[in-house]
Amino acid sequence: MNPLVQPDPGLYIWTIITFLVLLALLAKFAWKPLLEALDNRQQSIRQALDDARKAKQELEAIHAESAKLLAQARTEAAEICSRSARRRWTSPSASRRSCCSGTCRKKTTSG
Repeated sequence: MNPLVQPDPGLYIWTIITFLVLLALLAKFAWKPLLEALDNRQQSIRQALDDARKAKQELEAIHAESAKLLAQARTEAAEICSRSARRRWTSPSASRRSCCSGTCRKKTTSG
């Protein structure tokens, strides 16, 4: 029979001892740093996700505030145009033109 295929108890014992020594060395020197690196990576990903959520909430708040300010500005602009148009129409010396050549009426009716 081929000697490479024959079972040898001494080879089994040395293979097991070598494996256990390698396992002990990896557990002592490599396993802890790998776990620490994975934990650090997990914490940085969580922090990045939290920062992204906070930024999204701030952006939504800013967007709502800017929409509110824009609506307020449009309302004020419409009021100014309507007051100006009323002054021109009620003034005896004014011509029969509205302010802004009709743009105020368009803006107030459309938006």
